[in-house]
Amino acid sequence: MPVRIAPSKFGSIYDGDVDFIKGTLEECYARLEPHEVSYVDLYLFESSTHMKAFFLRERSAVGVVGQGFDDPFVAQHDAWRGTPRISICLEKLRSLPREVQVGSIRHEAGHSVLHGGIEYYIAPLPPMPRLAWIGFTMASARNFLYLISIAVKDFEVTRFLIGREFFEDQLAYAMSVFDTTDDDRLAWRMSRGNRVAEILCMASRFKEICCAAPFLRDERIGRDMEDRMICKLSYIGGDDARRLLGIAKDDLPTLGTDTTVNIGLLSDLFLRTFLGT
Repeated sequence: MPVRIAPSKFGSIYDGDVDFIKGTLEECYARLEPHEVSYVDLYLFESSTHMKAFFLRERSAVGVVGQGFDDPFVAQHDAWRGTPRISICLEKLRSLPREVQVGSIRHEAGHSVLHGGIEYYIAPLPPMPRLAWIGFTMASARNFLYLISIAVKDFEVTRFLIGREFFEDQLAYAMSVFDTTDDDRLAWRMSRGNRVAEILCMASRFKEICCAAPFLRDERIGRDMEDRMICKLSYIGGDDARRLLGIAKDDLPTLGTDTTVNIGLLSDLFLRTFLGT
């Protein structure tokens, strides 16, 4: 049965954009069958300003914590209201090459298939006795778990879509999101000497790493992807950058299909790797 996609518009949205996005989603869901998705809310925002303002209000209304590290993504998925919701910023989407646009939309469809329930968006309480001893506050511990959780879910989606033969568009998407900005470098410089802050900085890059990680073992482009990661993470410094890449290349492929278990495993691994705890 076709997935029912219900668009909501925020700002001035062209009918052509709605048709393109809906068509891409419908084609993707058809290729991903069998799955349990029957209904998806599609929120379309004219600009990042519209999208950011909406989600600031939404986070407050539903009590979501661990959000708001950056400007809104081009596209994102959540299930805070109990049903899958895909949100897209048209201002940002239009600036991308067509293949990246398609890859971005399909990526969010993958989230709705794998992570379409509210349980995937309720962050577990952090193990505070252990983290407090390390130096985390409750707020920084929640932020850490949030960053690890979105990274794990992105890895699962890329792995899933590649397995369903969405290769070229997902590679284009992963290459587009894996970049290093001046803000990344500034945040790292400001965190130096505070190991908790450093870990949060590295965890904030882990989403991009996890999104691209399934390509590392591909014989066609694995080496190029690894070289790109090494280049983009060089500002972090030798040992920490190598440890991040080691997790991506050696540990992520061992994860199973239980998202909650994977978040716990990666959280523990991250702390052991960078704190030795």
